[in-house]
Amino acid sequence: MAKRSRLQKLKSFFEIIGMIAVIVSLILVWQEMKQNRILSEISFEMTITQNRIIANQTIANNADIWLRGCANDSLSNKEMVIFKAMIEDKNELAFYRVNRYYKLNDELSAKVIEADFIGFLHRNPGAREVWRNHEEGIISNRKGLDVHLVDFWYDIVIQGLEKLDEVNIQK
Repeated sequence: MAKRSRLQKLKSFFEIIGMIAVIVSLILVWQEMKQNRILSEISFEMTITQNRIIANQTIANNADIWLRGCANDSLSNKEMVIFKAMIEDKNELAFYRVNRYYKLNDELSAKVIEADFIGFLHRNPGAREVWRNHEEGIISNRKGLDVHLVDFWYDIVIQGLEKLDEVNIQK
């Protein structure tokens, strides 16, 4: 009987050790997942930063096109292609940054980036027109393919522009 009790105690001891090992391994897996998420976010932020540098360099290299395009002055066909690409880059950067902050549940940062982008479009009629044509083309293509997606980004920006337009009319 004493031998059985001793074996029972030994078995219980190893079961406790096993449970502790499982808990420790789960904690280690959780930590590794957390670190991987952080590394992924850093990598994504680096990609966004690299894209911002490239977009800003394109603007710097084509400052005359940028200024005339934003002011809605006439551009040659070649210049318009460059300007459209610059606006699309600026749009994508804003969209991805906003999307990232929403995924991180940081609504305030997302709203700030939205407001900055909307303000940029509001102050620059040429950029606004190019952006709107680009986004409406995307929406049109989606409808043509019978894809039932709501373009929240388009709606957010248009609503923001309409609010700014109303404020300026009232002044």
